[in-house]
Amino acid sequence: MLRIKILPAALFVFLSISLFAQPDKEVVKGIDAYQKGDYRQALKELDKALDSLVFLSSDEIASAYLYRGKSSIELLYKATRDNNTNNIALYRNAFFNAFSDYQNALKFDAGILKYEIKREIEKIYEPLLQSGLAQLNAVYDGIYDPEDKKVALMYAGECLVTATHIKEEYVAYDLLGQVNLELQDTVKAYNFFLKSKELFEKEGSKTPDLLTGYIYYRLAMIDLNKMKDPKRALSLLKKGDSVVKTEYIRIEAAALPPEQRTNYKQLYNSVLSDIGNLRRNIYLDYPEYGSEGVTEFEESLRKTPEDYGTLIALANLLESSNVDSAITVYKKAIEVNPTHEVAWFNLGVLYYNMGVKLNLKAKSATDADSSVYFNKEAELKYENALPFLQKAFEINPNSVETIHALKQICLKTYRYEEYDLYDALEKKIRGKGK
Repeated sequence: MLRIKILPAALFVFLSISLFAQPDKEVVKGIDAYQKGDYRQALKELDKALDSLVFLSSDEIASAYLYRGKSSIELLYKATRDNNTNNIALYRNAFFNAFSDYQNALKFDAGILKYEIKREIEKIYEPLLQSGLAQLNAVYDGIYDPEDKKVALMYAGECLVTATHIKEEYVAYDLLGQVNLELQDTVKAYNFFLKSKELFEKEGSKTPDLLTGYIYYRLAMIDLNKMKDPKRALSLLKKGDSVVKTEYIRIEAAALPPEQRTNYKQLYNSVLSDIGNLRRNIYLDYPEYGSEGVTEFEESLRKTPEDYGTLIALANLLESSNVDSAITVYKKAIEVNPTHEVAWFNLGVLYYNMGVKLNLKAKSATDADSSVYFNKEAELKYENALPFLQKAFEINPNSVETIHALKQICLKTYRYEEYDLYDALEKKIRGKGK
């Protein structure tokens, strides 16, 4: 009787591996395919290899993870170059997957691949940042419906969070704050903006960045509207104003072509205008800070006496404390820029409101002479208001606010035919908006 030979257990395992799985060979095949530019085949071989980690050495595992991450990214790049929408969708998570693979590669690497892995990690920082920014800009441009908008924002957030794991820089946290504002998570947004501010103040920016002013602006907006803290909001806005001016000094010191310098100047004015407008609104809405605002604007005008926006802001604040000074400042603003309607309109409304107050005094007067006097003074104020409002209308004949104010003046000064004309025009303009 023949006896069946029983192979040693170790030999059986060896034969099984040889016959059914060779993960180390798949690692070699995967790397070879990658180097030949066959990234799809590389991904296939490396996926198979990483399904059998137990049979691989630490260095082989590290290599497999490294090249799988690199293959995923190359496939995404190729899909993007080819404008292949199906493959772009298929590999849209390549950066996240690659980052995870690179992290795993570092865990298993004994030191041989350390610098190459870290280099690959650093290489995906900028693409992650740009991907997050692109999605955020697409949301701002309004190309998504509500459901797709949320998906886009979540993807942008994942890109940016991954970027912060690679490198802590203020830009990624600023963008994350904006993403969360769009998602209506104000608390998260605020914390991200704070982190961005902290990093910027600690590290600065490699190149001049005027948009850093909006970090302070957004924090101030949240402090003002959510936290109801105008004092802190004003402090942030002052700091933001200073930061923008410092960044612009760096731009002025750089050797830039005229067109680029012009673009920077426009952006500089735009950022400062947004910051300045919010500060002015706070001063106007919170009377307790009004005197601070007057002092600040007067100081600012000593440096730039023809700043139209600052003149308007100062005049607004002075209306409640010194009407004569407010009138003087409005007239100065008109001299600086006679083609802008705001000063004309505001001055007309100021005179009109003075007339209304005088009419009220006339009604409450205890004797007939005083009543007649106040009414006559009121009529003078209405007549004073009329040419300023007419000029504002001439500059912007489609302003419903100006037309409505002219209607009120016409009633006060018995210009009923003109009232009818303005009334018809107002109805016509409002009708266009329906």
